[in-house]
Amino acid sequence: MNKLIMNYKINLNSKDYNVLITRKKIKRLIIKVNHKNEILVSAPPTISNSDVLNRVFINSKWIEKQISKHDKIDDEFDVFGYLDRKIIYIAGKRYQLQEDKDLNSKFVLNEDTFFYKNNLKKTIELIYESHYHLLEDVFNNALDFFKNKVKQKPTLKIKKMKSRWGSCNYNTGEIVLNKMLISVPNELVKYVVYHEFTHLFFPNHSKDYYNLLNNFLPENKIFEKKLKKYSFLLTS
Repeated sequence: MNKLIMNYKINLNSKDYNVLITRKKIKRLIIKVNHKNEILVSAPPTISNSDVLNRVFINSKWIEKQISKHDKIDDEFDVFGYLDRKIIYIAGKRYQLQEDKDLNSKFVLNEDTFFYKNNLKKTIELIYESHYHLLEDVFNNALDFFKNKVKQKPTLKIKKMKSRWGSCNYNTGEIVLNKMLISVPNELVKYVVYHEFTHLFFPNHSKDYYNLLNNFLPENKIFEKKLKKYSFLLTS
């Protein structure tokens, strides 16, 4: 069972940051920074807490660089407004969320604002579900493109995933898309869909895989870079 140690604090460049240490059965220590600027460390059980924190300090320049990147993205996308459920993204467009107890329905879209009656968390899920067609349309277009190229019979499943935008089962042909893709521009959904369809040819990320993906979608590296800016959607 993983043990989470919270409330460690360190000071980098005159600023305090929380360090969250998770013990896992892994061979090497892994450091990440989330959009709350918390330093997340996955560590083997054999490394002491003091050694973990020392490793964090050793990697302080890299950590500060990641924090700087997140700060720019936070400003561009109002990430904290999103995490506080004040805004929502649909197809790359930002919408406000505002309560209106006099509504006759669970939610209504008026220009750039979704008005909701009650239970904001559930309403957000209903808004996402009402836009599943955005993912289904991209998938169906890709299905037409790939249908005479693959031996499998691709099927689509939409669900929430914590760390991936999509996945592909090479044997069954099932492609799973993270429902949070509803939030990103259509071109980035297409990138993820083509990325997964290409796995129907090569199940791993081999050189042949990337050569084929480049053939199918020459702009894939540009789209991949753009999609990384939306990584905060995976943390909610």
